[in-house]
Amino acid sequence: MKTAHWYFGSLLALSLVALAKPVVLAQNPTAPTVTAAPAAEPAKGENVIPREVLALFDDIDDIDKLRVIAPLNITPDQVDKIIALLDTTSRSQNVRLSALAVPPIKDLAAEIKAVRAKMLTGGAIPKDFDQKVVKLQAAFVKQKKAEEAKSLVTVTTGIFNLFTKTQISKAVQITRANTMLDGKPTMEGDDNAFFTYYVLNTFMSYPRMIPLLLDIKKAQQPDPVTPQPETGK
Repeated sequence: MKTAHWYFGSLLALSLVALAKPVVLAQNPTAPTVTAAPAAEPAKGENVIPREVLALFDDIDDIDKLRVIAPLNITPDQVDKIIALLDTTSRSQNVRLSALAVPPIKDLAAEIKAVRAKMLTGGAIPKDFDQKVVKLQAAFVKQKKAEEAKSLVTVTTGIFNLFTKTQISKAVQITRANTMLDGKPTMEGDDNAFFTYYVLNTFMSYPRMIPLLLDIKKAQQPDPVTPQPETGK
């Protein structure tokens, strides 16, 4: 079982790394193309899953999401607005979390370095150090949950106002069906609760949601018609 201070260090570090990563944005066709550096060659004898196989796993995950998105028949305009909503909300949440997470850990910077230096030569961890870290952990987890709850309200409200009554009803119907087990419901609540659950599990919890939405919009657009050369009269 992981100790509390190890867990905090990992959670906070991963959260800060996530905050530093740019949000996936809608592609700008006028932006210059940036080619990523090629991945390092695997060591000899190392078992590496081919990229095309990993892509197939992504496709399978996309198919699972499309099961609950496709029946709603969202329009290209709705796709654009959902992407903008997800992007804006994600950026706002990241800014707030960064403001909450960075100052407390910086306040302990000198002590963290001192404890590390002492332990390199076999020294003991001060008793109050773990207590400080556990306290930071509890505060951060509480703040993170609160910010995620705010984001859920924002996105759910935005999508509710964006969808038609038919789409909302379909989303609720799908969620009720998918939360049944052996013919019995596994969650309770009114239609608002089930719609919120739909938004959370469909649009907010899937890391590839924006790329998938872009693919949905692309598939909805008719193929461009190639102009035929004029024939002489």
